[in-house]
Amino acid sequence: MKLKICSKCKKEYPNNKNYFNKDKNQKDGRSYYCKWCQNILRKQSYNRTYNTERNTSKTQLIRARRFANGTCIDCTSPRMENNNYCEKHYLQQLSNTRFKTIKYWIHIKEKLEKQNYTCPYSGRKLILGENASIDHIKPAYLHPDLTEDMDNIHIVDKQANYAKHKLTETDFFKLIEDIYNHSIKNK
Repeated sequence: MKLKICSKCKKEYPNNKNYFNKDKNQKDGRSYYCKWCQNILRKQSYNRTYNTERNTSKTQLIRARRFANGTCIDCTSPRMENNNYCEKHYLQQLSNTRFKTIKYWIHIKEKLEKQNYTCPYSGRKLILGENASIDHIKPAYLHPDLTEDMDNIHIVDKQANYAKHKLTETDFFKLIEDIYNHSIKNK
């Protein structure tokens, strides 16, 4: 059995596929490095190329500095009260969370403005990051094809949305009426 010395660790191994990967550019058809050293080199190369820890640390530092200055952590616009983001980036985060893309953030903003930042169910003033929530008018579980239809959403108070849950608007209003009538009858 022919032996080969790894160029990295200088250890001697049998020159076969169990210890050395194929390399057609070499005379003997096997890599310069043993499989273990090659794996380590591959990881080191990856870490140099895609060192997310270093990039993450830099990003975290920038975000912390922006937060301390009272600006949005993604840009230098003033951030919303009790939030890390400006209105635009908050809406992008909301869009990404609900629709798996940020492209609908402008539609959400237009809906809010059209509703005058008021809940269509309760009449409460909507405050982004506090009580504003996206509601599907026709529930998404009954109409999955309308999940990303911007005409099927409106922005409502979180408590109203929690109460409505998976009900249609008709069923929700009927529930409210039943609760009201029951509470009047029992007074």
